[in-house]
Amino acid sequence: MIISALMAVILALNGNTDTTLTLSLCYPDANSQMNNAILANLAPSLPKEGNKSCLKYKIVLSYEISQTVVKVYYKNARVDHTVQFQNFSLRDLMFPVNTTFEIEFFSGSTLIDSKEVAVQVEQSGLFFTYTIPSGKSVSRVKAKISKIELGQAMLERIVARQQLIGEYYTADVQIKLAEQELKKVDPNKIENNEQYNDITRKVLATVERIKAKKFNEKLFLNESDPVKLAPRLNALYDQAIVSKNRLASQTANMGKEYYRLGIVSLEKKDSVNAIQLFNKAIEVEPKMAMPYVTLAAIEANRRNFSKTFELIQFVDKNTTCNDSTKAASKSIIFSILNEMVEDARLSRQQNNFSDALIQIDSCYKICESISFLECPGTVDIERNSIYTSLLEQFINQNTKILQSKNYSEFIIKTDSLYHYQEQNASFFTNRALVFEHLNQSYQLLIKTAEENFSGNPTESLDALMASKRICETYNEVSCNPRVNDLISSVFGNLYESMVDEAMLLFNAQELGGADSLQQKAYEYCQQQKLSISEKHLKLIKLLQENKYIKIIDAVEALHYRGCQSLYMIDSAMRLRSVYNFAPRDNEAKVQKWAAEQCIAQSISDAEKSLIAKNFDQVTTFLNKAENLAKTHQIEFDQPTGARIAEIKGLLEQGICSEIKFSIDVQLNSAEIHLRNYEYPFASEALKKAASIVRKNANCGFTTDDIEDKIKYYQKPVEFQLEWEKVIDDIQLHRFELAATKILELEQRFSDSVLSPYNLQIKTIITFTKEYDYTPFTLGAIEYLAEHGKTEMALDLLYFLYEKEVPEHLTDNAQDKMGRSLAKRDVAKQKDGNPKDIAYQYIRHDEKWFKKMLKSYKSQWKKSIAS
Repeated sequence: MIISALMAVILALNGNTDTTLTLSLCYPDANSQMNNAILANLAPSLPKEGNKSCLKYKIVLSYEISQTVVKVYYKNARVDHTVQFQNFSLRDLMFPVNTTFEIEFFSGSTLIDSKEVAVQVEQSGLFFTYTIPSGKSVSRVKAKISKIELGQAMLERIVARQQLIGEYYTADVQIKLAEQELKKVDPNKIENNEQYNDITRKVLATVERIKAKKFNEKLFLNESDPVKLAPRLNALYDQAIVSKNRLASQTANMGKEYYRLGIVSLEKKDSVNAIQLFNKAIEVEPKMAMPYVTLAAIEANRRNFSKTFELIQFVDKNTTCNDSTKAASKSIIFSILNEMVEDARLSRQQNNFSDALIQIDSCYKICESISFLECPGTVDIERNSIYTSLLEQFINQNTKILQSKNYSEFIIKTDSLYHYQEQNASFFTNRALVFEHLNQSYQLLIKTAEENFSGNPTESLDALMASKRICETYNEVSCNPRVNDLISSVFGNLYESMVDEAMLLFNAQELGGADSLQQKAYEYCQQQKLSISEKHLKLIKLLQENKYIKIIDAVEALHYRGCQSLYMIDSAMRLRSVYNFAPRDNEAKVQKWAAEQCIAQSISDAEKSLIAKNFDQVTTFLNKAENLAKTHQIEFDQPTGARIAEIKGLLEQGICSEIKFSIDVQLNSAEIHLRNYEYPFASEALKKAASIVRKNANCGFTTDDIEDKIKYYQKPVEFQLEWEKVIDDIQLHRFELAATKILELEQRFSDSVLSPYNLQIKTIITFTKEYDYTPFTLGAIEYLAEHGKTEMALDLLYFLYEKEVPEHLTDNAQDKMGRSLAKRDVAKQKDGNPKDIAYQYIRHDEKWFKKMLKSYKSQWKKSIAS
């Protein structure tokens, strides 16, 4: 060991003056192996004195003399230069250092006493107090350092620092590996969320382990940080937190994330993957509208319009529609409607009005099927154009009929035309077309009548009668008073001649012509309110009697078969009754034969219906046959009676067989549902089977076994139906109601009751964790906390913590959790420290539970105060 010249001298310490000592320990140092070992490691970073590397200390010494004691001090001990080891400062390790002082106490020049003092020098301190002997006095003090040892403790500190430096470089590797792992987290692969959550948890755990080493403090990284550990560690933490929060957000909004990824795939023209992602979004969040809308847009692009409409209609009826969803849906539907309108326009221009109307009607049906949709004005415009074109076509056709002088057809068509415009009045762009046509036609008819008044009175009368029909039927046409005078003049001259001509035709056996002509004369008489002449009435009766005779002869000649022959006989007999002429001698015989024919056909039809299993028709036909036999007093022969009896027997068997089949279908359905433990569906099928049996008691079936099964499965049916209500409440975000029902179910049902049905009761804790729907979990925590079920609520809160749900989402739940715990704990240990008690509920991350802690303390104060 080498001590500097300054320290080699004996120091006279003035009590009023501080003396600074510089102490140098140089390498190599043959006198102290321990010092040599330490200095050897530090040599590369030590300043040089000559050819040696030296560790320099500075120490300030002073003393105080009183009448009885002398106090010797050191202060401001420090290393006079930077000390580094593997690029890191060791200044905090250089003290304490073991130092031996030799101290002499003088009175003037006389030595009173001397002491050897071993001191562990730190930064400052009183290192020796000397009691002055009685009768003596001390005026000055001399001191020297006889020995300095860096010591085993310093070596251990340096070795520990070396280990810490090794851990520093290990942390560098760990950060690199964590960075690589974190790069694997892909927000576009939601299916790997659980794996990515594991990665972020491990990365954050790595960050926490490295931070726990406190490299910043222990290695003074603000001065030297060779691998930039501190900023990289902070950056890694920030990245991991961002990933964690993003993954938590994705988990909480999985439907939206799948939808977002589907849109990304669409932008990349990968519609197959996009459709898969949209379907996943729907599976996760069935009431989310936009995936359905986007799928509808894809189907529209594929020209699969029926599927497009189906999806939009589903959106309307079964999802939560906001304004943006409705706007997107309208855009898709309107683009299709515009195409349909264009197709309708092209069809109209090609006079294909049927197809055009089908297209337009389809447009309206689409609009009516979607509540938030109103058809665009283009649909109304095109519909009006189609109807107007149809109206114009109708008018043109009617004008041609009028010009051909087919007045009876003209009257019929005009009536159809008028009704057409009345029924569709709001669809025309010009309704006046019909009224103009009526008036023009009326004027043309009068003109035709006037032109033919003398030369062709028959045609003149037809035109006049048609004109009168027009003006009396339609208010839009004003009647010309001259028409009645003209009709009277023409008809008076024509009536007798028309009847005479019809009689001549009858005598010539031109019965059709005779009937047609007399019908016209008859109609004119009615219109003019004139009496029918005797000759005319006689002709009518002769014509109807002739028709009667021809029907009887045709039936007898077998021109009609089966029941048609009976229908014809009945019509002939009605004619005879109305016109009161004598019956034919063979009428009764022909009628009975026709009835027998109808009976035979009815029995045959009953057999065919039996084969086709149209059992209602079988009964109808058999009743018809029996009623005919009774009405016409026809006795069934033995084969016919046996045939009817056989059909009735087979009918009963067939009906019961079909009923048995229907029962078996329901029973088989029940068995399938029972095998799948779908008890409500099974019960419904059993009830349907029992209902069928009760409605068909005559078949001999009983409901005993079915009723026993319904009764046996009543408990699991009730249980599963109640759980369905719970799920419905959760999906409708009625969380408090759902939680209440779950707790009620725990009381109503037990495993011993449900185990025979392979069912098991689920506690609210078990169900909530399995269902794993964060909004409901939060709602359940709030409900349980409010109702004093603190342990259950706390269990679910820990569940969310372990899932790494972002703490800000749990604020309400934590608030109620904290208050519930505080109310309970105040009652048990009101003299306790709320802070200490509250901290027992905290898991590793105090920051995550800060809201619960705050609410706990607040409620504690309120409860204590009350």
